[in-house]
Amino acid sequence: MNCIEVTNAIWSGVSSADLEAHLEVCTVCQKERETKRLLFQNMRELVEVPKPSRSLLPDQDEIKRAVKRNRYADWLKRLGRLSLGREGPTPSTSE
Repeated sequence: MNCIEVTNAIWSGVSSADLEAHLEVCTVCQKERETKRLLFQNMRELVEVPKPSRSLLPDQDEIKRAVKRNRYADWLKRLGRLSLGREGPTPSTSE
């Protein structure tokens, strides 16, 4: 592997025996890997991701209202299509 391939592999997270063999002898690529490691370490230290709290969950009453609102939605859509003649049995033409 050449340095460009190794650099691409380092930043894409790919690992292989060829990559490791190259890193054993190439100080430039060793520094690139160390740069990536330090960058990600610093990012983890700088960014504090809050854990979700129960307050992010919908209220039980809100869930019940949503279920009640949508309970008949599918049937209402079908009823609308039936009234427009888009769904259901075709009317008989025999008299």
